[in-house]
Amino acid sequence: MDSQQLPVEMFSGHVTRSSTGVWFTPCASSDASAKWWVTWTGTSVEQAERAKASGLMADGERTFVRWRASRTDERTVGPGGPALLVREVLEIRAPRADDCAGS
Repeated sequence: MDSQQLPVEMFSGHVTRSSTGVWFTPCASSDASAKWWVTWTGTSVEQAERAKASGLMADGERTFVRWRASRTDERTVGPGGPALLVREVLEIRAPRADDCAGS
């Protein structure tokens, strides 16, 4: 399926940058070790660059995010397995203890 045809959903959780890429752990995940590889598309490319420039999303640091994205399990995107194609960043900030409350 073409990535532009994938359904767009709202996701919230924590993102961490590392030498192997950007990894997302969704709030709704029952497995805290579940990580989805992140790639930026459309307006989210500039939004992610601004966040990095402002000190958010520093290597090894958790950052809370809320965004619109498409999930894919295609092995053609990222290292294989679950990946998020982020379309638009709605919120990005330092993490708080209540980030995933009610998820």
